Amino acid sequence: MEAKSIDKEWKTQKPIRLASIFLCQDDQGCKGTWIWVGFDGDIFSPYEVVKAKGVVIRQRPKNHSWALEMQIEDPDGHVLRFGTEPNEEEPYVDRIN
Repeated sequence: MEAKSIDKEWKTQKPIRLASIFLCQDDQGCKGTWIWVGFDGDIFSPYEVVKAKGVVIRQRPKNHSWALEMQIEDPDGHVLRFGTEPNEEEPYVDRIN
């Protein structure tokens, strides 16, 4: 199986780290599938990387009550949601009056 990079275009490369996620490509499956990936660490560094690569940003990192989350779109229209623990020192966007 080939891994696909998070880039403006699909590019074949070796899988990164110990895991990879493959949703579907072209006519495989349903365009617009959403997936949520939680992780520990800094969300702003990966955000800057994908932004610099020209990836479609659906949501810059925002502090929700459930996660500090960003959303990007892959070349086939799938939405990838990445989130870390919410920042308890900042207001949550879903709870602002």
